[in-house]
Amino acid sequence: MPEQIIFPVDVEVGKYYKVPCVKAKAIYPFMDWNYIPINSHLHEDVKVIGFKHRHWHIDWRFANRELFNDRVKGARDESSKEVASVISLMETHELDENFMVTDSEEIFYRRLKCKRRYQAGDFFSGSFYQMQKSKNSWPIQLSKKFCSAKLKEINGQFICPHKGVVIDKNCKDHDGNYVCPGHLLRFNPKTLQVVPN
Repeated sequence: MPEQIIFPVDVEVGKYYKVPCVKAKAIYPFMDWNYIPINSHLHEDVKVIGFKHRHWHIDWRFANRELFNDRVKGARDESSKEVASVISLMETHELDENFMVTDSEEIFYRRLKCKRRYQAGDFFSGSFYQMQKSKNSWPIQLSKKFCSAKLKEINGQFICPHKGVVIDKNCKDHDGNYVCPGHLLRFNPKTLQVVPN
C-alpha cells in the first residue's frame, strides 16, 4: 500500500512548514541532488491526459528560487510573492529537458519556508492554457469526464476527485472558483461542483 503523504494545510507566505519532498536528480550543473517539494501522490494520467509515466507534481509555493526560475514560465512577481503555478512533472525514469528524475519513491519531510502563493487566475490566461484551448485538449476533456464530481473535504482539506491533489483554499481563478494546481479542474465555491473548462 502506498505511503499516505501528509501535506501542509492553510499555508502562509513567510512561514515554515513540514513539507513532503522527493529526492530528485537535479538538472543544474552546480547542484548534485535536491529535495523537491511535491503537492500530489505518485500517479499516472493515461485515461484522459494520455501521460503514462508515474510522476509527482511540484509544489511551487515551497520550491527554491533556482528551481522556480528555471522551471516556471510566465507571470511571476517575486516582490509581491504572487506567482502563476504551472504544471511541471517529476518523472521516475526518463530524463529530458522537461523532467527531473528520482531513483526512489521514498518521501522525505523537510522544514521549508513558503516563498510564494498560487495565483490561479493566471492558469487560464497564461501561455500553457492558451495552447490547450482546442475542444479535444485534455483540460477540457478532463472537466467533461468529471462534470458530476465534487470537491471532497477531508480533515479540513479540499481534495481533488481526479488524482487526490490537495487544493489550497486561496487557489482561485478570477471568478472565485477553486482550482486544482495539479490538473486545472475548477470547482464552484458554493456547491463544490466541477465547473467546465
